Amino acid sequence: MRSRGAPRCKVPAVMSARSSSGANASLSPLWSGGFRPFYLAGCGYGVMALGLWAIAHFGGDYARPCGQLLWHAHEMIFGFAAAMCGGFILTALPSWAGTAAITGWRLKLLVGGWGLGRIAMLAAPLLPGALTALLDMAFVPLLLVMTGPQAWGARNRHYRLLIPILALLAGGNLVFHLGTLGRNPDIAHLGIRAAYYALMVLFSFVGGLLTPIFTESRLREGDPAATIPFYRPVEILAPAGLVVTAVAEFAGLRGAIIGGAALATAVIHAGRMASWRTTAILSSPLLAAMHVGYACLIASLVLQAITALGGGVAPSASVHAFTIGAMGLTKISLMTRVALKHTGRDLRLPTVMIAGFFCMGLAALFRVFAETGAMLAVSATLWAMAILIYLGRYGRYLVRPSLPRRPAPAAGDAGG
Repeated sequence: MRSRGAPRCKVPAVMSARSSSGANASLSPLWSGGFRPFYLAGCGYGVMALGLWAIAHFGGDYARPCGQLLWHAHEMIFGFAAAMCGGFILTALPSWAGTAAITGWRLKLLVGGWGLGRIAMLAAPLLPGALTALLDMAFVPLLLVMTGPQAWGARNRHYRLLIPILALLAGGNLVFHLGTLGRNPDIAHLGIRAAYYALMVLFSFVGGLLTPIFTESRLREGDPAATIPFYRPVEILAPAGLVVTAVAEFAGLRGAIIGGAALATAVIHAGRMASWRTTAILSSPLLAAMHVGYACLIASLVLQAITALGGGVAPSASVHAFTIGAMGLTKISLMTRVALKHTGRDLRLPTVMIAGFFCMGLAALFRVFAETGAMLAVSATLWAMAILIYLGRYGRYLVRPSLPRRPAPAAGDAGG
């Protein structure tokens, strides 16, 4: 055992001190940092894609060649979540690993690749299937080509994990389109599951790293000696358990084996989180959202185990506990932190943004326990409200120049 300690706590300090537009003052603010266009476009598209799903689900006519349910799953992963991950990775590598920032025309190329994929998926009924697939599959490989060498060359080898995660995400999209072109929904679903597990491993890496780091930093405002222990075996077992669960599912093993793997992985992640001193940071909305988000990952694995063991829980419960609960809460917290810190603003949250966090948490709760169309509608509405609150409150910061750097806030500053 060792503390996460000083070297690890320097990471957020770099992040908070760096202006996203400082690398090249001649750039338009929108193209000076990856989080800016991807958070704007990704959030806007996510709300629209969810709205199109709702139109089809509640009686409208919005048919997709791959089927509406698969289209919904694909676009929430490769449309919304991929944009969020792209913005995060393009911000994390220069901020924490010290790599060169991808800005200007290269950033425009990435956003354009993502946008062409979204247009292709929206216009799929009018396009040849192969063209739709090629356009949609461009973004993740392009992101991997641009960021893979940076992750591999980073001094901290943990960043190399991004390479197989992005490769699995791209592979999942390829399998999805092969299934769609072959009119085989089972194959397409397999691609979605591969992408889903790629996001789970990425979440385990990001959430498991940043949540205790930010928590320890907050605790040290009141107690400079506060530490959160770092157990290397647990840090290795946490993503490994997810990989084992995925392999068991893809190998078609018995439900008892899949359920046992998911339950064991949930126990590992619960043990990982047990030392994070959650009760000490509940007054910080940003940190509380990340802690609750990580707890949702554990809940998702437990629900997956119950489903695999024949407990009568629908598979969608575990999926949405992760995608809305774990990813939703953590991403809206990180997006808020980045939009403030990387544009030179304080981590003080208005009441409306805190309400947005609650909307996301309630959206997950309603979706996990949804038994009626009304509960589905409430969940979708709350999710969209959370994203729209974020855009309404911080969207303008993403298109404006960053403020000049200011001294670090005093201990006890709200929101940390």
